[in-house]
This record gives sequence, C-alpha cells and structure tokens, in this order.
Amino acid sequence: MQFSIESCFQPSFWRKLRFFVLVQPNDDILPVRAPFDPHDHNHLNIADGRLTSEKEVWVAGPDLVASIIRTGKVPKIVKAIRIEPHGQQPGMQPITLRGAVNVDPYHDDFFKILIEQRNANKADKTLKHALKVIANSTAYGAFVELNEQRESKPIQLDVHSGEHHHAQLARDVELPGKWYCPLLGSLITSGGRLLLAMAEKCVNDAGGTWLFCDTDSIAVIASHQGGTIYPKRPQEESAMDEREIAPIPVLPHTTVLAMARRFRSLNPYSFRGDLLKVEDVNYRDGDPKTGSLRTIYGYAISAKRYALLDESGIIEVKGHGLGYLMSPASEGEPEWMQTAWQFILRVDGILWDGSDPVWLDYPAMMKIPVSSPAVLGRLKGFCKPYDFVLAPILLTDKLDPEERAEKPILITRFTKHPEEWADATYYNVRTGEECRIAVSDRKKGSIPVKTYRQILHQYLHHPEYKFAGPDGRPCDPWTRGMLQRRHVIPESFNYCGKEFKRKLEQGPADHDTDYRCKVYQNGRVAADPATLRQLATFSEREIANGTGLHRKPIRLVRHGGSVTQKTYRKIIDFISQHGAP
Repeated sequence: MQFSIESCFQPSFWRKLRFFVLVQPNDDILPVRAPFDPHDHNHLNIADGRLTSEKEVWVAGPDLVASIIRTGKVPKIVKAIRIEPHGQQPGMQPITLRGAVNVDPYHDDFFKILIEQRNANKADKTLKHALKVIANSTAYGAFVELNEQRESKPIQLDVHSGEHHHAQLARDVELPGKWYCPLLGSLITSGGRLLLAMAEKCVNDAGGTWLFCDTDSIAVIASHQGGTIYPKRPQEESAMDEREIAPIPVLPHTTVLAMARRFRSLNPYSFRGDLLKVEDVNYRDGDPKTGSLRTIYGYAISAKRYALLDESGIIEVKGHGLGYLMSPASEGEPEWMQTAWQFILRVDGILWDGSDPVWLDYPAMMKIPVSSPAVLGRLKGFCKPYDFVLAPILLTDKLDPEERAEKPILITRFTKHPEEWADATYYNVRTGEECRIAVSDRKKGSIPVKTYRQILHQYLHHPEYKFAGPDGRPCDPWTRGMLQRRHVIPESFNYCGKEFKRKLEQGPADHDTDYRCKVYQNGRVAADPATLRQLATFSEREIANGTGLHRKPIRLVRHGGSVTQKTYRKIIDFISQHGAP
C-alpha cells in the first residue's frame, strides 16, 4: 500500500487501516508505555516515542501510518492481520434515546446519529449532555470496559499479549464488559493518534512548531504576521545551554487556518465544518463571531499543564495534576486554579503584579467520596454512605522512620471552610487514633503535611519525563526550550491491564494522585538480545563480584533462561554502572 500525507485526508484511505502489524521497530515513532520517571519505576506513562527494539511488537494500522508520515520510512514488518466484518448480528431492535432520538441499528450509523443529533439539539442542554455521555461511552469506552474483581483466594490466569503467553496466580481479576472488544478500542485510539500525527506533519512541513499536543488538540506557535521568537537569556542563568534559547519559528495565522481547513475532508457528519476546530480562545474576547484572531501567549510545564495569556493576564489554564485537590478558596473568592497559576507564573518571573492568596499556606486537602462498600468499610462509624471526607497530603520526608514504615492515612470530617482545616481533629485510618497535623514546625504528636504552596512549587518544577530537552537528555526540573522525543530502547517487556486509581475505588489507602496500570508478571524475566550481548563482554566472576549473585543464575541468564525480577534488576544495574569494558 503506497500513500503520502495527502492520502490521509481522503476518507476512503481510512477504510484501509483496519489492520494490525507485527513490526521490529528501529527508531520509529510509536506509542510506548514505559516508566519514564526515573524515580518511580511503577508509574507507567504513554508517549509517542522513538522506539527501537530487537523484540517484535504489534501496532495498529493507523499508528503504523502515523510513524511513516513523520519518519519517511517503513518499519520492518513481520506479519499483518486485517480486521474484516462479516454479516450483521441478528435480533437487534430500534431504540429511542431520551424519548427523542430514534436509532435503527440495521440502517443507521449509531455514532454518527449521536453526534449529528447532539449538534441539532444544542438548545436542549439536557438532551445534548445525555447524547454526549452516550457517544463517549459507546464510541470507545464500552469496547475497553474492564471491571476489577477481587477473589477470596488466588486463581489461575492465562495472560496473552501479542505473541506472548504466560500463566500466573492473581486475586485481582479483570472481567470484560458486555461489549468488550479491544480490537475496536485499539483502532479507535490509534485513529486519534493518526489525526494528531497529521497535524504535526502539517506544522513541520510549514516550518513551524507547537507549544503542546495533547489527545485531540495541538497548540501551534502562531501570530498575525508570523516570524521568529528570540528567547532572552535570564541574567541569573549565564551558564544556560545555547540550545535552550534557540530561535522559535512562528507561523502566520493564515497558514494555521489553512491547515485546519485541510481536515474538513474527513468530516463524516451531515453538518459541515472543521474537524480540527480553531478554539474560541483564539478570537477577540473569546468570541468566534468577531472573526478577528488575536495573539495569545502560552506558558507550558508539560502537555497537560499550561496557561494561556493575553495583554490583560491569564485567560485559560489547564490544571492537570491539581484536580485531585480540594479548592481552598472561600466563598466569593476567585476560582482557585486560576489564582494558583498566577502564583506559579509570579514564582517563575512571568507575571509581576498580584499578591499571594491567603490559602497558600493552608494544608493541601483531597476530597474523597464515600461511594463504595470498600471505602465505607474502612470508615465505618465515621461517616455515612455517599458522604465526603477530607484527607491531607503527607510530608513524607519529615516523618520519623517508624512512621514511614507504617505511613499514616489521615482523614477528617468534610467542611467547606478551609480556614478550619489546620486545627481540625484527624483520624489515622490504620490505627483509629486521633491526631493533629502541622504545616510548618512540627509539634510533638502532630503529623507533617504539605501546604498548597509546597504543592504548587513541586508542580512548577515537574519534569516532562516523556521527552528529552534541547540537549537530547531526559528532561529534569530545570529543562526549558524546545523538547524532542526520547529514544526508547526497552530492556524488558511488561504486560499491562487497566489503569486504575485505587484511592478512590477502595478507600483512602495511600495518597496516590496518579492513575496506575495493572501489570501482569509471571515473576520471571529473560534477558533481551541487547542485554545478552552486553553480558557477553564480562566474565562470570566479574558479574558475580559486581552483583553479589551466585554464578548459577548468572549462567542461566547468559544462556537465555529466566530469573526472578530481583535478580534481573541486579544484572541490569551492573551493566548500567559498568558498561561495556
């Protein structure tokens, strides 16, 4: 199949992408889930990275095309599987949604009708919202629904992923939903990534760049006339790498508008318009009816952490990573997320006007719903079903060694008055004991917790670990400038299940604010070919002395056998420290 970027704007081309390929990546741009954060090997994030692997991996058709249009080369393809529909399911019945939208499954395109009727019923907010929820859940969510169930004792599981299979025991089992079909779910998400890859290709071909790119949007660096931005070196950073202040190309508004119009050909709906919409915030007063584009400015920490500004100040913020916090603003005060971003921008010297909010040194709180039997079971006698409790964020580095070993889980009764949080009585869920908290100097018997000030300082210096800086090294808290994709060379492969946020599902367990992935492992790992080649450059005695391992597991690894995760980790650490002699 021959194609170009122009092919991707033809609807007929997309019908050819219902396939999966087994490829051997060699610096190809593909979605990778990996522990990019060097300080947290259990936190797996997804990035569109440059992947090289001696082990073959399966990718969806749209992801293959997305890589080819950006790299200009075709990965080594081992095999391919096309997904073809056969016949129609018997026994389906017409339905009427919300008493207003009729759908006949034998004649109508269900998802197309949902979107078209949502657009046609803008005046009916209730119906519009209902159609949005139904469209989101049935167009993707239903196909990847997995419900975690805990068994009373471990049961045998068969784990399949591509060419891999292993058996293992587990208590937590993922049960598929009624409409579970990962083939469709994978094709849908990879199709979304292809749309973004097309936008990226258009920007690159025009000589431009972007501030961030996230899920279904891209923020292109543009102004009325276009041109170049020449970043200035801050006086206090005289040793800054020149690559961090490299000139930034700016595209004219007309060029970006032309890019957006190219996507109109892919609009499948009866109402016409842009599939890649120019957001309202780009127009004067945020109103597209004015037809007048304005220049807005952006400050980005990462793809989901940014603020947009104009000459008057902040006009829009994205607070990914702060949404788990309870608003500390009192009634009548400005929206706290916007105030928080004003503080962040003042700390980094972007804004100068303004003063710190009174709540900055309040204890940072999470609002936890008592919405499941698991949560209620842990809080029995403390609150009622469907109530809320508050939980502070512990300052773990200030805990005593004994406290760290059995980290407290603190809760208090819900109140909308943030000025009361510091002096409230808290309960340790682990012990049932009453306790107090401290936000500055730790008093005897109190538990140290973080303030909103500390949270926001950490937020500002959060590295974009999934990318490399202008110097090609992984981002750290001080990286700035135009980033680039990291080159990922896996040392091992894990098999991931559903993302989960256990704190909200099973009650206040640990103060974990990010989603985690369920990882299936059979407890043993075999070395990949690259690791075996590196091990071959050392003697068994050198490896044994450097790892503290007995020669038997070392010999087993070198001959392609599998060992425990702990043993393999020691071997990998040895290679990392010593390298090839």
